[in-house]
Amino acid sequence: MAIYHLSLGFKGQPLPIEKVQEVLASAGWARYAPNSWIVDTNEEPKVIVEKLRSLMNTEDSIFMVEVNLKNNYGYLIDSTWKWVNSRT
Repeated sequence: MAIYHLSLGFKGQPLPIEKVQEVLASAGWARYAPNSWIVDTNEEPKVIVEKLRSLMNTEDSIFMVEVNLKNNYGYLIDSTWKWVNSRT
């Protein structure tokens, strides 16, 4: 398993959250902002990005990068911190 940050950017109409959640169904994830997720998965980032890309406009953006949760700091709601801390 690896932990990734996933961010989606939309030029036009955003992709419905339900569609993103369908793509992430086999992964563990925490959505902490309207367009940002922390994802715990065995899949390679390219697999998830290409699944999402097929649902989005060509001008939209997707960024997925591996992160190390051991060194973290920020302001999140308690349930998101609980999710993060369960994976460190």
